[in-house]
Amino acid sequence: MAGADVPLVLDPGTHARGRTVAARLRTFRVGSAMFAVPSVVSAVAIPFLPVGVHREWLAVVATLGIVVGLVLPWLPWQRWHRRVQFVPVLLSLAMFGPGIGYFGHALPYYLSMFTLSFVFVGLSQPPRSSLKLAPVAFLFGATSAIGLAEPMRILVPVFLTVGVGTVVGEVVALQVARLRTARHTVDNLVAGITGLTAADDLTDAANRAATAAAGLVCADIVLVLLPEEGSPGRYRYYGGHGASLAIDEVVVDTAHQPSGVTLAAQHRRPVFIRDATSSPHVSKANVERFAEASILYVPLMGEDGLAGVLTAIWRRHRSEVRGMTLRATMLLAAEAGKQVERLRRTARLAHEAETDALTGLPNRRAFFRELEGLNDDDAVLFLDLDHFKALNDRYGHQEGDDELAAFAATLAALTRGTDCSARYGGEEFGVIVRGDGERGVTLLVDRLREGWAEQGRTTFSAGAAIHRGGAPAGTLAAADRALYAAKDTGRDRLCWAEDCPARGDAVR
Repeated sequence: MAGADVPLVLDPGTHARGRTVAARLRTFRVGSAMFAVPSVVSAVAIPFLPVGVHREWLAVVATLGIVVGLVLPWLPWQRWHRRVQFVPVLLSLAMFGPGIGYFGHALPYYLSMFTLSFVFVGLSQPPRSSLKLAPVAFLFGATSAIGLAEPMRILVPVFLTVGVGTVVGEVVALQVARLRTARHTVDNLVAGITGLTAADDLTDAANRAATAAAGLVCADIVLVLLPEEGSPGRYRYYGGHGASLAIDEVVVDTAHQPSGVTLAAQHRRPVFIRDATSSPHVSKANVERFAEASILYVPLMGEDGLAGVLTAIWRRHRSEVRGMTLRATMLLAAEAGKQVERLRRTARLAHEAETDALTGLPNRRAFFRELEGLNDDDAVLFLDLDHFKALNDRYGHQEGDDELAAFAATLAALTRGTDCSARYGGEEFGVIVRGDGERGVTLLVDRLREGWAEQGRTTFSAGAAIHRGGAPAGTLAAADRALYAAKDTGRDRLCWAEDCPARGDAVR
């Protein structure tokens, strides 16, 4: 439709940079006014000044001031260091002091304009810059008293004007610094929360939350501790900023060691410890390990309650944590807590989708996923409980379920962490034995037979095949064929696919 607004797609990062440049340019509009306004006023007032002033010189200074005021905004200040911005301030003081005062003999009429220099310093420089400028400004102003019979008539007004200007400059600088801090806090908070939503797992979420928190509170080290499922009171390190640690290197057991984690978890509120070296709530081992001076503990609150604790560590003592910073960190922690809950819920659902409910072993779906990564010299092993149906018919299904669960527990205890054992279906189990070829399978079957004989009421048959390349499905079919051979030749034995003739049965 004609005249309709065109949507503008904004890049937050580019917008923030552009805003910074624009802010500096706006600052130099004030700098332009610092020269142009007094110069225009001076030019207008020249005809009305009393006898004794140097009108020609005042006209030269006024013209110079107008020219400088027009040029200032067009210079590339954003490319230069902040200290370069003192140059126009010194030039302005030189115009007012020696220029208008000493040579023009008219400083009393323009003395109030000194304040503009301090306003500009407050806008462009950090706090306490006006205090450093004050002696220089007084010296420039004092040059107008040279050669006077009563210099105090100039020095006292200059001193008072510089004092007022210093106060004004510091007030402006403090307000600008607060605005910059607020903008920095908001930018870090938005970036941190946005990053959290893209986290893939708990470690990723913990690292993102720690990095964002470090930017907010300017901490040297930030650790994210999450409670261990099934172990109340134990918190494990999952990610952080400023320290290279493994996930098992930091474990806090609140039942056996002092920690501010306990206080933050109990009160569900941030806990700040000014002096970590003397606090009874901080482990002395951690004080030495991380060189802790001050610590902030922030609970990660989710929808279901406490999801973890964020620990910010400073290596230099801090007296406080500012209110805005603390509130922003709490907002970040709340979003991090919700994200941790979502990730844990997702991981739990994924685990349940690939876990057999009766035995706790991976199910057939998980087994096939692991099968895709089969390498040469890996083996596929099938195990089947002998005469399981007879046990079910005689003792009932509950006894049969107990038998399956017990066999699964024995199998899980005897397989290595690199192997994958799963309930394939019914009373049949599958194992992917990584590496070692026939030797690895034989050792596992022997250990399993010995362990199962002490508690099981059944025996088991086994069929195995070594992967020699090609599609994993071929190795799976060969192991299944070997299991058939073991059951057909008397059960309670291990058969290898190489020893079995091919048959038409597909994998069950």
